[in-house]
Amino acid sequence: MSKNTGKQDTLGMIAEQQLVRHAPAESPSARSAEELLHELQLQQIELEMQNEALRESQIALEKSRDRYLDLYEFAPIGYLTLTRDALIAEINLTGAALLGEDRNKLINRRFTAFVAPGDRDRWHQIFMHTLQHGERQDCELALMRGDGSPLNAQLDSIHLYKEDEVPVVRLTLTDISRRNQALAGERRLRNILDNTLDMIFIFEPDTLRFVYANKGAIGSIGFSREELLQMSALDVLPLIPEPECRSFIAPMISGKKKTRRFETMARRKDGANFPVETQLQLVQEGSGSALFVAVVRNITKRKFAEKALRRQKNLMWQVIDMDPNMIFVKDAQGRFLLANQAIADHYGVAIQDMIGKKMAS
Repeated sequence: MSKNTGKQDTLGMIAEQQLVRHAPAESPSARSAEELLHELQLQQIELEMQNEALRESQIALEKSRDRYLDLYEFAPIGYLTLTRDALIAEINLTGAALLGEDRNKLINRRFTAFVAPGDRDRWHQIFMHTLQHGERQDCELALMRGDGSPLNAQLDSIHLYKEDEVPVVRLTLTDISRRNQALAGERRLRNILDNTLDMIFIFEPDTLRFVYANKGAIGSIGFSREELLQMSALDVLPLIPEPECRSFIAPMISGKKKTRRFETMARRKDGANFPVETQLQLVQEGSGSALFVAVVRNITKRKFAEKALRRQKNLMWQVIDMDPNMIFVKDAQGRFLLANQAIADHYGVAIQDMIGKKMAS
């Protein structure tokens, strides 16, 4: 039994019940006439109920159509229907806005007219492939709006053909100008970071795992980018235990401190350690999450220079202390800034007791 037949049977039963409730008492002498009247009244009630059900279905259909039209017209992407000759047969309001033309002026115009000259051959190949094979095609194309301004767009196309209908190509049009600008900005930033001599690591506050390492970090540490992305800051700075690291970064996570600077030892892939100076900063992303950015500088040469300077300073002091002449330096207020052993012996005190003090002559 079909769905419609079952529905009609149900309506018939309801009509029968309503008629029985309202029917007058039956007279034996008018049996055949009343049966005919009964049947006519039953059919009338059933038709009225069918009409009511049809009106409700029509209202629901109109609401559904209105919702579809809203979704179609005001969707964030453009919807176009092209004929086999690439003429625009249909286009929604978003598509017309993207192309920068009034919708009525776009109907029956060639879509190719909005493709930048440099991409027209590629568009023609994609369109013909869609027509011939029916497979979904997607590509990025440079378009030109009606006023001549450029539009970077993502196009998705598919060939639709239904029985008793003319085959068409459905096309979606998405503005990717901002996405391309963001990608270009990200590429510029990565290029700057990769060409920075310092090592730059970016890691997560909770797991301490790296999400980025520049070329300077890769070259200095010896691990590949893929290896580093499986590691944490504790693997590169092994002299800092995790509890100490958590305690160190806690004031930054709470907002009490913006940056922190410290010196420690970093470890290469070959196991060798080298001294580094690290500046750490917590940076908020646009999504609201936060990441630590560590700018790490190899200070091996500086440490060698400091050691050599201390050696020279010690040697100089040894020479000064061995000189029998009294050698000293005072500030404007007469306080000792420097004194050798000879002058300390003259006053009968230790050198460290003279620094910063005035001594009677």
